[in-house]
This record gives sequence, structure tokens and C-alpha cells, in this order.
Amino acid sequence: MMTYDVVTLPAMQAVGFTARTNNQSPEMPAIIGGLWAKFGQVYTPERFTSDTFGQPIGIYGQYTDDWRDDYTVLVGILCQSDVTVPPEMVRWEIPAGNYGKFVLKSHPNDHPTTTANFWQELWQMDLPRAYDYDFEIYYSDEIHVFISLRCQ
Repeated sequence: MMTYDVVTLPAMQAVGFTARTNNQSPEMPAIIGGLWAKFGQVYTPERFTSDTFGQPIGIYGQYTDDWRDDYTVLVGILCQSDVTVPPEMVRWEIPAGNYGKFVLKSHPNDHPTTTANFWQELWQMDLPRAYDYDFEIYYSDEIHVFISLRCQ
């Protein structure tokens, strides 16, 4: 069983590309993978400087109900609140709140498989999810996954 810590996070901002999908859809991996490919085409250190931008991020929000129903995914990068949004991207705010934090060890080449395996296991857990905004922050050898939790 996966372990996690409950953490309280401040609100955060991110910019990126979005799409609506569903975990039951056979197209879901291609939709999310397509967003990562699109982000990879525009992501350069020169364009996204470290003084205004942070780590790459995948965000899941605007859930219709729970993980079995439609949701919107954003693939992009954390940013300062005053950053100008590139015209082809949108800005999302991740609300402050309580999150379950999971730390996944992963080589960058393995990030897609590591993340997919994580979600398969998470869906089987009895976790008090809020289905607000869940997100993955990517580092070179780790992925930090934050799952929004209901207040208990």
C-alpha cells in the first residue's frame, strides 16, 4: 500500500494546455500524452525562466463527480501569480488546502509509466478525496503527487 503525508499547501498558479477527458476513455492516454508533447514543443529554459516559473506540472480538476467521470487536465508549469500567460496557454489556480502528498522515485524516462501506475493504485485506495484539484510536480528523479483531501 502506498504511503502519504497530509500537508497544507498555499494556493499556487500554473500555466499550460488543457483538455477534457475521462479515465474510462480509451483515448485518455493519448489526450494527456498529447498535452505533454505540446508542452514539450514550447518549453525552453529561455522562455520559462526560473525567476518566474517553476517545475513542470500536471493538474487534474473540474471533476464532474469522481475519478470515473469527466475531468479537465492541465499540462504546464508552475508560475508566479504576476506572470503574463503565453497566448496559447491558460492559467489555473490550485486552491490552498489539505492534500495527501505522495513521493514517487522515478527516472525521467520512466515518469509516464510511474505516474500511470500510481493512478491505478490510487484509485483502489480508500482515501477521503475532495476531487478539487490533484496534481503532479515533476523533478529530475522524483514526482510529487498531491491529492486534494476532504476536511475531516
